[in-house]
Amino acid sequence: MSKFLIYQINTRVWLNTLSRKHGRTITLANVPAEVVRELGALGVNAIWLMGVWKRSPLGVVGALRYKHEYGGALPGITDADVIGSAYAIADYVAADEAGGREGLAVFRAQIAKHGLKLILDYVPNHVAMDHPWVLGDDGLCVRGDETLYLNALGDFFRSEREDGSVVYTAHGRDPNFPPWNDTAQLNPWSPVMRQMTINALLDIATQCDGVRCDMAMLMMNDIVQRTWGWRMEQLGIPRPAEEFWPQVVNVVRGQRPDFIFMAEAYWDLEYPLQQQGFDYTYDKRLYDRLRDEQPDELKIHLRANIQFQNASVRFIENHDEPRAIETYKPEAKHKMAAIVMMTTPGAVLLHDGQFTGRRIKLPVQITREMDEPVDEGLRAFYADLLREVRAPEYNGEWRLLDSHGALLAYVWVTPKSARLIVANLTGQQQEGNIHLPKELGGRPLLNVMTRQAAMHAGQNLHVRFAPYQASIYQIDLAAARQRVTFWETCKRVVRAWVNRIFGEGSRG
Repeated sequence: MSKFLIYQINTRVWLNTLSRKHGRTITLANVPAEVVRELGALGVNAIWLMGVWKRSPLGVVGALRYKHEYGGALPGITDADVIGSAYAIADYVAADEAGGREGLAVFRAQIAKHGLKLILDYVPNHVAMDHPWVLGDDGLCVRGDETLYLNALGDFFRSEREDGSVVYTAHGRDPNFPPWNDTAQLNPWSPVMRQMTINALLDIATQCDGVRCDMAMLMMNDIVQRTWGWRMEQLGIPRPAEEFWPQVVNVVRGQRPDFIFMAEAYWDLEYPLQQQGFDYTYDKRLYDRLRDEQPDELKIHLRANIQFQNASVRFIENHDEPRAIETYKPEAKHKMAAIVMMTTPGAVLLHDGQFTGRRIKLPVQITREMDEPVDEGLRAFYADLLREVRAPEYNGEWRLLDSHGALLAYVWVTPKSARLIVANLTGQQQEGNIHLPKELGGRPLLNVMTRQAAMHAGQNLHVRFAPYQASIYQIDLAAARQRVTFWETCKRVVRAWVNRIFGEGSRG
């Protein structure tokens, strides 16, 4: 299965930066051709434009109350820099400031010439407080009443329709946290809301090639029961027999069979969401295990069935998480995590600024970023890694190998060649044996990142890895095994001992 690589861009910040760099207003309608070529040259499959939709005017008012909190990411922040949350959507229409629907179409056509798909956001759980659905059919949102509004302070808000009638609506929420006070909670059990979701997604599907669905697990019947079951019972709204996502996805796929559904998902609900129709689901466990240096737990995680892993989205950075260069310290750990993230099965999510070593995590409510120095060494490392994962071996058969302690080892095998990846997941030196598949034993290894040769003998590869060391080896399976002379055997034995004493890659 070919690896699917997604590059996330914070749309409004990116356009702002391009505008300042080029000295003119740039929207999606007029992104310079050289910038599009640079995106095409990255070696990814898709661009995820995060935050392209129209944002909420009410959300801007609310976000301005927290402007002082954004100053850490943007010293000297002004009111004009605050544009409201990208996830408090006022309407699923591309923002005029970003180029509108026409500009979005122009950008999609530009990147398609470079073989790139376009991914956009869909937020199924909530909309902005001033989205048209809030004052629409009562079945669209989870409704409250005056008593709840007054007694459950901050959980519900009050709106007034043009005819003067009052509507009380719940704020959107994750059941484990306080409500998002710039949003309105949609009603996943309502047939009206499900149909409106289908209509919205069918329209979005004419504008892009897939959607990243925010907090997708919140729409599952069990989670809705846990979060809003008490209110549904009060309102007399029955739990539907059918789950939300199969109903929605099946209709959209009926018109766009190739449309991509990617779920932001947690709480061990990734596999159920895959079964409900998602092509890809976030893999936060790999992120956590790499960050926290938990080799045993990571190996268990990577023993999951290959279908699940192929549909997992690996990442070490996105807009919700701190920058990778700050999370994975020192630099060797960052590079090790990137190698594992990009060479295990599944899709890969990469974040604008990750390659150049950006350190500042941006709030999703602002439209400008600070200038930061470019780490050219890191950029070259990612460029090499992106080229590496396009090697034909990564379309082969993947196998997790038995490895000692904190050493992680796995192979990708095709009839002609193989890639062997070995990583020390911790900050302590690791030494041990890796048992290779029969067809790989006794063959020479070439470190593809350093182009240095390393030899091994038999089925057991003995390695001694420095803290956070990760290596990728090419193994040629097409060439016939050579007969080994007595003196060649002696040389291999000596080299193996040198490697054991001084570490893999030693010369002599």
